[in-house]
Amino acid sequence: MGASKKYIKSFHYLIILLIIITIAPSGIWYFFDYSKNNSFDFSMEVFSRPKIPIIGDKGFPLAIPGQRLVYLISVDYIQKGSIEGVEISATATISDANIIINNTIIKLGEISEIIIIPESSSVNKILTITIVGKVNGFNQTKKVSVEVIDREDQLKETAIEIREKFTSWLIDNETELGITNETEWVGTIVNPRVLVVMHYMFYSNEWEMYLTWHATIPPNDWAKIYLRPRFVESNSFIAYEISSLIGEEKPHPIEPPEWI
Repeated sequence: MGASKKYIKSFHYLIILLIIITIAPSGIWYFFDYSKNNSFDFSMEVFSRPKIPIIGDKGFPLAIPGQRLVYLISVDYIQKGSIEGVEISATATISDANIIINNTIIKLGEISEIIIIPESSSVNKILTITIVGKVNGFNQTKKVSVEVIDREDQLKETAIEIREKFTSWLIDNETELGITNETEWVGTIVNPRVLVVMHYMFYSNEWEMYLTWHATIPPNDWAKIYLRPRFVESNSFIAYEISSLIGEEKPHPIEPPEWI
């Protein structure tokens, strides 16, 4: 009788062992598969507007007080799978700048827009911005720096005048863009140094308008705009040119350049 009980007990142990051996591989596979598909490791890219800024003597892009420095942030997931949005934040090394973040949480295909506005007290300083993306304990950090110089925006009035030559035509001829007489634009100088070719940017709720014009006489008194939809990860620009401002020519579509 004792031997029989011992045999039954041993048999039970054998059954339990077989069950463990059977289900253990699937459990291990589930653990690694779950970890793989739910990893929150990611990459983050920061792009300045324009992509290739003018560099000053100290090796940094130039800025002036009141200028709106625009940076676009996109994310990519190293491990594909279900993931929450990435939280974007930014801080400055000095307190002499205002920081605006549009779209503080982004996912694949979305854009966060960080606007840095130096104050007058930042003149003759190097302004460094630390941009952080964070999700579920994973962080990515990027830094951008600019040199703030003592100059004023001398292009605003001319830029607005030229912008209106384009927008009045777009309202009548490119209605699908949604630009109307009620569209509000916020402008900023791009390059504080006055050159032969001037650069200026305008922002509406939906569009970034990058404006350039050639400050000379015909036949080189042209102006061009490059339109980009905001907050969407895309390098698709719509471009138009006025071949002669003095000649009051009408805008016409052109191919956008690679540098934009």
